[in-house]
Amino acid sequence: MARKEIPYPNNLSMNWVELLRPIGFNDVVYRHDDKHLSHQKWVLQNSPAYQILAARAQTFPLRYRVAGTRNMDALGGIMTNRAGHSQLVGDIAEELGLRVGPQISRRIRKTMDTGGLGEIRTHHFMAILRIASLGHDLGSPPFAHPGEYAVREWASEAWRQNIFRGRLTRAQLLDLQNFDANANALNSLMNGEIFTFPIMASIAKYPNGSGDNPEYCYKTPKYGYLERDAGRFEIIAETLGMIKSDGKGGTYYMRHPLVYLLEAADDIAYLIHDFRDALKAGFYELDMAINPSELSGSQEEILAARSIEQIFFYLTGMHFDDHALNGYGRTTEREQISRRLAQMEAAVVNICADAVAGAFLENELDILDGKKFPGLVDMAILPNGNNMGPVYSAIRQNFKSTVIDKVDEIRNPYKETIKEILDAFCMSYFSISELKTYGTSQDHEAPNSNLAAVKEFLDVVKRYDNQGAAKFSFESSFSDFIQDVLRWLCQQGDNDIVRLSEDLKKIKSLQPSLGSFRQRFSAVRSSLGHSLG
Repeated sequence: MARKEIPYPNNLSMNWVELLRPIGFNDVVYRHDDKHLSHQKWVLQNSPAYQILAARAQTFPLRYRVAGTRNMDALGGIMTNRAGHSQLVGDIAEELGLRVGPQISRRIRKTMDTGGLGEIRTHHFMAILRIASLGHDLGSPPFAHPGEYAVREWASEAWRQNIFRGRLTRAQLLDLQNFDANANALNSLMNGEIFTFPIMASIAKYPNGSGDNPEYCYKTPKYGYLERDAGRFEIIAETLGMIKSDGKGGTYYMRHPLVYLLEAADDIAYLIHDFRDALKAGFYELDMAINPSELSGSQEEILAARSIEQIFFYLTGMHFDDHALNGYGRTTEREQISRRLAQMEAAVVNICADAVAGAFLENELDILDGKKFPGLVDMAILPNGNNMGPVYSAIRQNFKSTVIDKVDEIRNPYKETIKEILDAFCMSYFSISELKTYGTSQDHEAPNSNLAAVKEFLDVVKRYDNQGAAKFSFESSFSDFIQDVLRWLCQQGDNDIVRLSEDLKKIKSLQPSLGSFRQRFSAVRSSLGHSLG
């Protein structure tokens, strides 16, 4: 049954004409046409920051497998990388745009004036969501989430040692201690000069700064933009008519509506890629000849079975028979498994996309009015009548306990690698530009051994300069310097960082210099306490 189309009320806090206004920091206002959208997509996909995503793991190390299993051999290939994940998010987000776009665009045409910028059509929703999807992981560091945790831990440890004393504001410190890939990705798009505000706003899942802790916050202490980007985000939000509040806990904005769709697409893509990769690694099995009558039982029984067939049945309510294999003649085991899995994944995308799009359209007016929602996945209703949120959460919890806790044993050592590299950059900054004015009297003279180690370190770093990514300056403020270092870090592949770490171990003067650097500031900590300035 078709939904009844009614005009948008005049008293809504946000409206689509403003929310989709095609303007960027170059002050050029574009029409709602395909040409500039296609150009933005081309620029993004050809940027070094995007292309390096192919060299970074999504969840698993790229060639991870459980000893003694053969699923990898059956399915072939390596684990999902960040570029592959971004593409799938884009595919799903486009599907969501295709489902919500017709109704919204018709209502806009009937009731709203776009101010001479051309008609807003379904494919505009699809294109904006696609580009935002491709850009949403640009700020992810190497080694997936452990890379984020490494930066956070490093910042907290450095603060406890008073290395940042007097160098950072509270908000700048929190940017590091709560380091978030989404805020870093937004910074990358802001510096791209070509991207329009709706695209940038669509990846801001938590539209507040790290120094703010508003009551509304979807996930504390998550944040959407860096302290250095607060002014530019305000321009984006005000131009698009996003709701601003200066309430208890600090300044925040209500989400751009397209954030909800991108977030849901990301969640669904994680489900597909993580389980496919876990199957490859040997954590789960795909039951080719399972009896549909066996697909029953409690949530706990189904999820404990470690069968992707049962888990996806629990999500979709669909029995997956062998009809997808008919007509192919004799096939190899690899082909059978691949086709069976593709059938199941397509069903998951279709069913989840329908449920999510339905939830968005049902709550569209409330979203435009700035009412808080936990997320579309939590609000969506599956065809079997189950609320998608608890089902999804149960599946993800099963995945964490079955897979992630074991994979982290492999991933966590990489955190120390990142910390050591950040220590070397930090030592280099103080040695070159500011060590003479830092700390107590014994620190007034920068040791020659330090400077020699720094020179060797920087020479090694130049070998890993991904198409000019190393644009940090030792003459800038420490806050700007360390953020530029993090941007450089996020443009390196996983193996690049491993090789860089190995190269650093060959610098004979570096490890003693790092040791003395840490020891010196540990002494400062004990004499001066934990104050920021």
